[in-house]
Amino acid sequence: MWNYALRMLSSMHCCQHFNFSDTGNLPWDNSNRNNSRTTATTTIFDIPEILAEVFSYLDEPALRRSVVLVCRVWCLISLPRLSVREVVWDDTRASNNNKEVDRVLARLPGAFGLCWYSRPDRRGGIESSEPWQRFVGAVRRDYEHRCQRLRLQGQERDRHRHRSLEEGGRRLVFQNLQKLELGGAIDLGLATRTLLPLLPSLTILEMHTHARCSVSMGSVLLACPLLEQVHVSSLSVGAVELNWSWIPFGHVVDSNNLNNSKDRSNKDKGKNDESSHQLHPSSLPLRSVVLGNTSVELSGLKDLLSFTPDLQQLKLIQLSAPRTNQQLSREVSPSSAATNIATFFSQLKEALKRHGITLSSFHYSLDNEPPSAAAARLDEIRKEICHSRTNEWSFWTSADLPPFAFQTLVQIPNVVTTLELHSSKIARCPMTGCKLHQYLCESPHLLHLKAPRTAFLVGHFDIHELVDATIAAYNAGTETGTGAGAGTGAGHGAAVNTAVIPSAAMVVPVPTTITTSSPSPPIWKCRNLRSLHMAFRCSSQTQSHYYPPTLEILHLRTRILFGYISLVLPELRDLQIDTSLVDSANYNVHESKLYLAFEGGFCLLSRLHFLERLSVDAVCRRVFYEPWELTWMLGSEEVDVEGRRRERMSVIAGLEQNETGSMVERSTALRSRAEVTVPPRYLTCTACGAKTGRLRPTNNADDDHNDCDDEQDLRMALENLGHVQDIINVMNELNKVAGEGKEDVIKCWPHLQKIALYRPNRYGLSRREEAIQQLVPDTFFRALVRRTFY
Repeated sequence: MWNYALRMLSSMHCCQHFNFSDTGNLPWDNSNRNNSRTTATTTIFDIPEILAEVFSYLDEPALRRSVVLVCRVWCLISLPRLSVREVVWDDTRASNNNKEVDRVLARLPGAFGLCWYSRPDRRGGIESSEPWQRFVGAVRRDYEHRCQRLRLQGQERDRHRHRSLEEGGRRLVFQNLQKLELGGAIDLGLATRTLLPLLPSLTILEMHTHARCSVSMGSVLLACPLLEQVHVSSLSVGAVELNWSWIPFGHVVDSNNLNNSKDRSNKDKGKNDESSHQLHPSSLPLRSVVLGNTSVELSGLKDLLSFTPDLQQLKLIQLSAPRTNQQLSREVSPSSAATNIATFFSQLKEALKRHGITLSSFHYSLDNEPPSAAAARLDEIRKEICHSRTNEWSFWTSADLPPFAFQTLVQIPNVVTTLELHSSKIARCPMTGCKLHQYLCESPHLLHLKAPRTAFLVGHFDIHELVDATIAAYNAGTETGTGAGAGTGAGHGAAVNTAVIPSAAMVVPVPTTITTSSPSPPIWKCRNLRSLHMAFRCSSQTQSHYYPPTLEILHLRTRILFGYISLVLPELRDLQIDTSLVDSANYNVHESKLYLAFEGGFCLLSRLHFLERLSVDAVCRRVFYEPWELTWMLGSEEVDVEGRRRERMSVIAGLEQNETGSMVERSTALRSRAEVTVPPRYLTCTACGAKTGRLRPTNNADDDHNDCDDEQDLRMALENLGHVQDIINVMNELNKVAGEGKEDVIKCWPHLQKIALYRPNRYGLSRREEAIQQLVPDTFFRALVRRTFY
């Protein structure tokens, strides 16, 4: 490591070079100190601000591997980004005993953020929660200690006394806390009044609630004057009301509004809030404001723009106007409130122009608004509100990508890197004519796709049509009396038994419609996608009175889902999958949930080498697994490697015997069709295949040929998609033997930070903690397993 640092030093022109082989030129030699000072050259890279800007383009692994090893200055500049750490309290899984609370509070010193989730079914609200009370008490004591310490430092000028105070004082616990995220059944009004005045250093505030509440944004911005990001959302439309004035300043233009704002702010401030004694700034550092399913006082939101010159992102999702008693008394008709909120867009546009604010990301949607109104605003958003070449787009949709949005994105130059789709509930995209699937197959530059309520059909990933072949095989076997019949559904929270053996007599002939001239199914071109937040559902076009074995078809579909994502999107950093209703609804039978069983191919996601966050399912359920089904995520020092390997290989051997031969026959015919003819429109992707996922610059006429090779390489990598052989290949890589020893060389997810399985929140834990939670849901036995793992 030291030699590597020396090589880095010798290659940097911005650092002073030393010849360590010359003993007379040692940097710690006092005799040469004067000479070294005179020969040192100053460049622009000696300025810390410029270095920080350059380092902002590097990811965290690059900083850890290279930058921090160059010199002490580079290490200190990179340290704030490397020390980012979040503490999570999940009320759905964590117990209320004192040890768990003490563990969370002990991790808060030096933490960057805190994510607090309260389960929706908590009675009495969050104020009755003992962990919350202990947390607020700890924050209050620390805030009072900080204020007392500042007063003593200001009064005492003696150097010796000052040193003794520093040595005797304890370390401030929440001094570096910059991010606070609240979720679940939390009264945001109560939380902001009691907690935010004690955390003036916050720069990021995200609040997502399931409860109906009212929040005074003026008090929030007054208590936390350093806020740069404010995100507020609720589960239902208008559940959170952002009332009164947004402006926390005392110098409002209207004197009447000034007095009213002061009176309202005094009611909302906590007893320990000392921010009223501070000098109010002339502007706010807000850069991002996102409001989802909230009712907002329109005049206050419009006045806020005059104090946010650095605003870059403004998203008003499903906006609605508050209906207070005064409004109801002044209304002539019940539709007047809807009229005011409908005409607010033009007022907002004029306010943005008047204050010279040009946004990089903007969203505006109203409750119960027809798609025609959103389509009419889109052209104004492009030309008058956002930058001409903005790369972030957000739309409101019922399920699929709206047609007007698809046409606009196609006409825009190919610079769209972020696409967000918002919806009130999870709805399925169509299997035929899916605009979202069509756009993803034509957009190689897309980096972030966030559509958590858009149910994308897994059938688009089944390029070998294995699901239809399996269903046809079971139908044929059932009608002739040789099939396995209707299998047993997967019970909710019960032990999963996957030993479903199809009949060997079931033979599915290859359809005569499969010819060498038929086109191959399209594949997503966004091979460099970094973020994917999406819901997935399954729907079969094959209608049948006989429902195939639930687990057999479920495992096949999940193998297709995980295999497709891991091969087509190898650059993923953030993956959020919601498959709580993954099975078909056409059969009117129990819709099976997704289980992370070994046969389902969850281990296929281990191909995602750069994965940092993983979240699967938003339904809180307790399912018992065998240890070998999830312990492949852990390192060889934490589990019985040889025993787990034997159990996995025995299951793999059984799966190879149970795989239907007709399925292999059909997929082979389909693959041969893909190898002969590939439509040209599917060969224009500038990204490499599944091996590297890196962008290749287009400089010569041979790029079309290279793109064709990349597409063929990817299709060859997808040969085993859906088959058990895909799992076997991955496990063979994970089960490699290092030398003559018997330790696994498990290197899956080396950059993983958080993982969440079956959690209503997306905060997540470490992989070891999450594996323990899933293997043994009971708290008492979980402690025993934890001692076994560590």
